[in-house]
This record gives sequence, C-alpha cells and structure tokens, in this order.
Amino acid sequence: MRPTSAPSSCAPAIFSAARVTYPGPLDVVHEWAYLPDVAAALVRVAEIRATLPRFEAFGFPGYAVTGRELVAAIGRALGRPGMRVSTMPWFGLRLLSPVVPIFRDLSEMAYLWNEPHRIDGRKLLAAIGKAQRTPFDAAVAAALDDLGLIGRRRRG
Repeated sequence: MRPTSAPSSCAPAIFSAARVTYPGPLDVVHEWAYLPDVAAALVRVAEIRATLPRFEAFGFPGYAVTGRELVAAIGRALGRPGMRVSTMPWFGLRLLSPVVPIFRDLSEMAYLWNEPHRIDGRKLLAAIGKAQRTPFDAAVAAALDDLGLIGRRRRG
C-alpha cells in the first residue's frame, strides 16, 4: 500500500466528468506541495533536528503555478485536455456557513485565493540539501490516482 498523497477531503479542486471547480482566479500563482515530497523532507529534518534551534521554521518549495496550469495538469492526467472550469460558489458557502461550520472556515479564507504567493524553500534546502521533487505532472497524476479519479476514468 502506498502513502496517500491527497486525501479526498482536502482535494484542491472539485471534479465532475469534464469540469473542475477552482476556488480562485485562474491566473493567480499559488504554491502546491506533493505530500510524499513533503514527507521525505520532514524525515530529513527529523534526522538533523538535534543540530537545529528549538523552534526552527522552514518553507517547503513545492510548485508555484497558476490555477490555469494546475487545471491543465489535471486535464492531462485524466486524458481530458481543455477541461471546463467553474468558480467556487463562495456566496452559497457564506450563506450556509451558519449551519455548516466548515463553510464558515472556508469563507474566512476565501480572500487568500486572490493573493499570489510562492514559498521560499532556500532555508530548508540549505539545512537538508537537495529535496525530493516529483515532476509536477507526475505529482498531479499520482494525487488524482490516490483520490480514485484515475481509476474511475479507466473504469468509466
């Protein structure tokens, strides 16, 4: 059994047969991380923790890509280039937030999808050396496979 790279409750996009629901503008850069790569880096940090200050903080250098690039990678992995994209129904989430607590929490963080960001991993790489880095398309495909979406495509 291989470690799960993307639990279904934390999927970055919501999928239907030929559509991706993305939570923000497609041209804004966001940092994504493939969890097996993060885990490998954390193991390396644990191995050197005796040499680090007590509460050292590191940024993990994942994939700084736009929503458009992520959706394109999803389409390639699923064999569906040119997938349609819809926007997150933020108004509906806000409307239901009094009775669905997770919707309230998501709505409070909605503004972050409008803010581009990249994570500087130089400090981490200086501490552990070269980090495991799965190619972006391979990471997206593996995450979708872990969600059961690749197999669903093969079966359906």
